[in-house]
Amino acid sequence: MIRSRFSLTTDFATLGRAYFSEDFSIDPKLLKKNLLDHPELKQWLPLLADRINSLEVFRADTLEQTIRAVMKDLDIKPGVLINAVRIVLTGQPVGPEFLDMLVVMGKQTVVKRLREVGNHFT
Repeated sequence: MIRSRFSLTTDFATLGRAYFSEDFSIDPKLLKKNLLDHPELKQWLPLLADRINSLEVFRADTLEQTIRAVMKDLDIKPGVLINAVRIVLTGQPVGPEFLDMLVVMGKQTVVKRLREVGNHFT
C-alpha cells in the first residue's frame, strides 16, 4: 500500500515509520495547520475513536459510515477531520487511500492514536 508512494528504500524508515512503529514524528507546521489550528479536534478525535471502537466490523465501508456520521453530527468539514486523522495516525499529509490506510493500520492502533490526540495539544 505504501510502496507506490516511496521512491527510496530509506523512505520506509522515515515516511513509513508510523505504519511500523509508535515512534514517529509529526512536522510542527503540519501539526499546527491540521490539528492545533482547530482546537475542537481535541474533543472530536477521541469521540471518533469511541465510535470506531464500537464497530463490530472494521472495514472501509463501516469506517466511512462512521466518519461521515461524526462529520454530520458535529458539523465538521471533511477536510478538517480527515487531514487531522491522517496527521495523527501517520505524521504525513498524504499517503495511501484514507480508508484503506485505516483498515491496514488496524482498529487498535487507530483508536489508540486518536484517543491520544490530547498529547499534541500540550
